[in-house]
Amino acid sequence: MTPNVSQIPRWLAVLGWIALPGTILLASDLAYESTFLTWSHGEQMIGFSVSHLLGPLVLLAFLSAIVCHVFLFVVLVLVLSRRLQLRQLSNVQRALVFTLLICACSLYIPYRVWKHAAIAVGGPGPNAGQFLVYAAHDGDKSTVELLLNHGVPVDTLNGDSTALNGACAGGQIEIARFLLSKGAEFSRAPDCRNMISILHQP
Repeated sequence: MTPNVSQIPRWLAVLGWIALPGTILLASDLAYESTFLTWSHGEQMIGFSVSHLLGPLVLLAFLSAIVCHVFLFVVLVLVLSRRLQLRQLSNVQRALVFTLLICACSLYIPYRVWKHAAIAVGGPGPNAGQFLVYAAHDGDKSTVELLLNHGVPVDTLNGDSTALNGACAGGQIEIARFLLSKGAEFSRAPDCRNMISILHQP
């Protein structure tokens, strides 16, 4: 190792290596639940499967994520104080920092973004009706448009509810108007009956 290579302090490197396995596990599980599991089985309670898979050990994964944040914060302070230059770290240390950084950032990606990406890549999938109704209810117009652009019929049912009914139930007037403009049947949306005047306003 050349003398000019800066080093992460030993205690900090140990902290990073301790955080690595649990943080990777947590980030991977959240990505899996938010994409493939959501796509194949419908809307998810995120974190539910990892808690069942690991049981009490799930606390270790969350503790790892906390340690990961501490590690990254201290590295940032060292970089800003010019006591550490990331470009001069050894390849192994650089890989540790960037792996933990990617894992930590992935923990903050909203569920809606993951779900949107899964639909964009895999198509509407077997739960298209549920996705459409939930997106309409939550005011998620980009997902509604994505599903309709992928050929999901505007009046696809989730149980006995259509997207238009979901939009009205959620008070999403703009989404309801958009769905009506796409040909949604008003007669199949009982929750819209008391909103007729609002929906037909210019």
